[in-house]
Amino acid sequence: RMMKKHVMAALLALALAIGMLQGAALAAKPGGDRVQAGQAGSRLTGVDREVYRVLREEVAKIAGGNRSSTAIRIPDLDALCWSLKELDAAGDGRSDVLAKLEKRFGQSLHIRRVYDCLAADLPFDLFWKGNQYSWDFAQTRQGDRAFIRDLTIRFQVSQDYRGSNEHRVDPAKIAAAGQAADNARAIVAKHADKSDYGKLTAYREEICRLVSYNTAVTGGGTDYGDPWQLVYVFDGDPNTNVVCEGYSKAFKYLCDLSRFDGDVVCRIATGTMGAGPHMWNVVQIDGKNYLADVTNCDSDTLGEGEKRTITVTGDERFS
Repeated sequence: RMMKKHVMAALLALALAIGMLQGAALAAKPGGDRVQAGQAGSRLTGVDREVYRVLREEVAKIAGGNRSSTAIRIPDLDALCWSLKELDAAGDGRSDVLAKLEKRFGQSLHIRRVYDCLAADLPFDLFWKGNQYSWDFAQTRQGDRAFIRDLTIRFQVSQDYRGSNEHRVDPAKIAAAGQAADNARAIVAKHADKSDYGKLTAYREEICRLVSYNTAVTGGGTDYGDPWQLVYVFDGDPNTNVVCEGYSKAFKYLCDLSRFDGDVVCRIATGTMGAGPHMWNVVQIDGKNYLADVTNCDSDTLGEGEKRTITVTGDERFS
């Protein structure tokens, strides 16, 4: 992430696409279309929605300390079973049938889309994740039907929370992070009686009071983990700090925990600003969009103490 002192407070090119290859380990980046906060998964349909539902339930168990493995098996779905006629594979040999089955699977389940929705909906519950995920499955033919079975999606665990392997969390470390969630809820409760604008302003100030920008990790060589997540914002330790991703996730998390009087939606935006990639927030208030770049509102930055209003047009996308 770029150093905050070099960030311009303006919306520039948004780059949300994630390049994917079937079955490969993928870089996990936030994304998603313009959706209501916490409701990205509600726009999914078909197999995508069923897989999202299972993953969301299991991810919550991991964050809550009730599950250690991040290799999540999806129950076999009727929607991933087709007749050979449906596959246009009647009379084909086994290898041709399986090739067509895998192609149909890729057309039915969009794992990148599902992951993007999870990332948008669960800014806290995924605090333990690394920056890769992968999947595998079995292909079976029985008579005139072919099936996808044993679909398993694996989330890499960051070094900060890793247990015996990269797909297992350390329960003790997960439990320790739970205090951060309690601290975040306490902030929301502290400002609950304020106006919508007052809450948003207070959240910005609280985050800037709790952390500073972690310049030590921006030069590379540091494993993806807490400096990029929001745990360091709320852990109560002044020596643990974050980069822009932590600032923006923390701000969205406080908004997601809040009750607003008006129509307030907080989204995460990613793209390129100045010297490199950046992450910030866009807050929609009664249909109007406002830039909330908490990273650049912190002390000793170009945006310190400034108030800016922006108009969002075109096909920009936000989580």
